[in-house]
Formats: sequence, C-alpha cells, structure tokens
Amino acid sequence: MLKKSLSIVAGSLLVASISNATEIYNNDGNTIAIGGTMKFGYQSTTNGSDTNNLVFVSQDKNKSSKLSITGTRAVNDDMKVFATYEWGINPLATKNDGTDQKDFFTPRQGFAGVDHKTFGKFTFGKQVGVYHDVSAFTEKFDLTGTNGVAPYTSIFNGTSGQAGDGGFTGVGRADGAARYDRKDGPVAYGFQYQAHSTYSTGVVDRDYSAGAVVIGDVAQGLKIGGAFNFAKLDVTSLSGEKVDRMDGILGISYNDDRFSFGLTGSYNTNLYQLLANTGVAPETASIGEEAFFAVKVAQNQQVFIGNNFQTTSYKTNDAGLYANKGNTKSTTEYNYVSVGARNYFTPQAYVSVEYSYDLRGKSDINNSWNKANASQIGAIFRYDF
Repeated sequence: MLKKSLSIVAGSLLVASISNATEIYNNDGNTIAIGGTMKFGYQSTTNGSDTNNLVFVSQDKNKSSKLSITGTRAVNDDMKVFATYEWGINPLATKNDGTDQKDFFTPRQGFAGVDHKTFGKFTFGKQVGVYHDVSAFTEKFDLTGTNGVAPYTSIFNGTSGQAGDGGFTGVGRADGAARYDRKDGPVAYGFQYQAHSTYSTGVVDRDYSAGAVVIGDVAQGLKIGGAFNFAKLDVTSLSGEKVDRMDGILGISYNDDRFSFGLTGSYNTNLYQLLANTGVAPETASIGEEAFFAVKVAQNQQVFIGNNFQTTSYKTNDAGLYANKGNTKSTTEYNYVSVGARNYFTPQAYVSVEYSYDLRGKSDINNSWNKANASQIGAIFRYDF
C-alpha cells in the first residue's frame, strides 16, 4: 500500500505541495488543524570567483519552512467560517545574517473568511493573490524559480529588488486583500481588491489594486488559466507622478502518473516602479516566462528541468541605478536553467538535488553586479505535515 501511495505521489510530479494539515481538535464541527513544511539542506552558490556555502533551513521567506494553524466552525451543513495564520520558520535566523528572513518566525499569511457550498468563498486579510494562482503552475522548485513571472517583486528595485513578497501590489501574498472565489463545474474563478494603503510614510501610497483569475479543467490532469492584477500607485511626494502597474499571466499545466509539465508567461508594465530611495519611476514593460518538465524514472524517483526568463524594456533612461546603461533600452533580468532529481521516502517526505546555471553572458542591471554566469547547487530534505 505504501509503495502504491509513493508511486502516485512521485507520478504526479511537482504538483503544488501536499496538504497534510493535521486535525488536533474536533468538537461538533469546530476544528483546529496545524500544518506546514520543514526544509533543510546545503546550498553552494558560485558567482565569478566568489563561492558562498550556506547551511540553511530555507532562509528565503518565499521558499521558507512554514507553520500554519487553521480554526474552523461549522455554521450549518452548507456554511462554515474559518481563520488561518501562517509563519515562515528559520531556526538559523540572526538579525544580521543577510537573508530575507531574519527572524525565527516571520508572518506569511493571516486571513479569515466564510465558505458556502452554493455561494462560494469570501476571505479577507493577508493571503495568496489571484495572480499567484496561475504563477503557481510553475512554482515547483525548492531552491530556484519564481523570478520569471515575478509574483514576489518589491515595489523598489535596487536595494530591495525581488526581496518582497508581492504584498503591496497584490501579485504575491496580498496585504489586506478582500477575495471572492467560486467554482462552477470545471471552471474556477476569483476576484480580489485592495484598498488604499501607505507603503512608507512620504514614499509611496497604493490608491487601490484589483485583480481576477479564471482556471479551467479542460481534460483529465490538464489545466489552463489566466489572471491579471492592476495597481494604482501614488509617488507624487517623491517624483511628482502616479504609476499604473499591470500584471498579466497565462499558464498551462498537466499532471498524470508518468510525467508533469507547466508553462507560464507574463506581461508586466512598470514592474520596477521606483529606483531605490530616489522616487524615480522609469516606464518599463517586462515579459517573463517560466517552464518545467518532470518525469518519473522509477517507482519513487523523478527528474526535472526548468527555465526562468525575464526581459525588461526601459522606455526612459532616468538617472540613478540605470545611469550607467547609456542608450541601452532593454535588458535580460533573468535567464537560467535548473535541473534536479527527487526521491520520495513517504508521500510527505523527499530529498531533492537541484542545480541552476545563469545563461546570461554579462551583467545586465548594473556594471558592479556580476551575477551573470553564476551557478547554484543544493540538496534539500523536505517534509510536509
């Protein structure tokens, strides 16, 4: 029986992480469940002549180990109310360790809602945004990925860069978002709205953001989906202007007991709105792509390959971070290939080895930044509970 279960899990290949929340309390429909993921391993990154070796429990806040707790109360046979809170976990955290997650516990999500069998589900709080529902088609790697279609961008480039969680603009884990979801037959759809908020006093405000997603089950194991998100940002206190950001994404995924693949493509306007701490808002248009393919090679083993790519055109060439670009109007922000293999010990536990290589031939964002031709290799043990 265990071998059969392992075969099914390995065969489904890189589907979104298994949900294994454990119910620790149940009394007349009132439940409490805990769940999460623990990841630890070893990673080596080589950048030019510099090599950085890191023993970690996934210190990147978007790929971190995590713990969640969910409470549910059944109102009647058709409706329930619930609340979820999730933390990222980094046991190796120190305030000055240079990682994205500098605390032992880092809040990732916190939301509450109501779920009705007929009328759908409504949630409010910090939660996964509608754009992320499609970007997740290819967010399958433990060490690399997510850069091409950019669900986790910060609103600042330069010192912050990709280090955000997409919360302020709503494309990643959206801050203070109201969300409605429903499924009718093979079609699932959702809508999202964020009201006015201030990112930093005197720096930038979000007037509002809104988004929608549609995902269809078109055949056994085959999904297609599309989503968009629009954010109106006010940076008049710095650069005297307002910035419209639009993120659109299309994706396709397929999973069966032999192989799995996913492909997503995005078009983002003003992906990098602000140069760090200057208020300069160059008009940009970015095209991104992520892809992966995985195949079962033995009863509980799989191998996989993927690519992340993003190119950005700069319609203006303002001073600041991009001053050294001269007349360059476009750049490849990301272009790397990743390969790896996994072995499942149980349906919830596996070990994975991944290797990625930067395919760019030169530094693209800043002459002093030499990430081009970097390579990264790592081994990780993951347990979903």
